[in-house]
Amino acid sequence: MVKGVNMNARGSCLCKTVEFTTQIYIDAKPENYAFSNKTKNMTEKEVLEAFGI
Repeated sequence: MVKGVNMNARGSCLCKTVEFTTQIYIDAKPENYAFSNKTKNMTEKEVLEAFGI
């Protein structure tokens, strides 16, 4: 999920920075991949449960 993104009428981003607050499918990410900020981490099972799947 992305927090702080504002879009104009043409769909262009009006933001200067984007803050990622959640990483999904964290159990399937490559070992060398990581965000530098703290995020909520959700496994595949948690994501599917959140969407009622």
